[in-house]
Amino acid sequence: MRFVGRVRSRLEDLEYTDTDGRHLYCHNTKVGDMLLKVYRQEGGRWRLVDTLTSRGAAAVEWVMRRPDPRVGVCI
Repeated sequence: MRFVGRVRSRLEDLEYTDTDGRHLYCHNTKVGDMLLKVYRQEGGRWRLVDTLTSRGAAAVEWVMRRPDPRVGVCI
């Protein structure tokens, strides 16, 4: 199976300290919009089998070693 999607939302950036003392930046939202297309391989080709959507209810999160300049900081 293959999943292709898009998430849109206003994100918040939270700073944490890792166990090694370095900073981690957690970018997250709990009220995002998501479009997810589900594909299945049949005979060597990918066929779209479903499209899922969520408005204002998708949770998205990723962590980086430095802040993402596109994301506002929440203290």
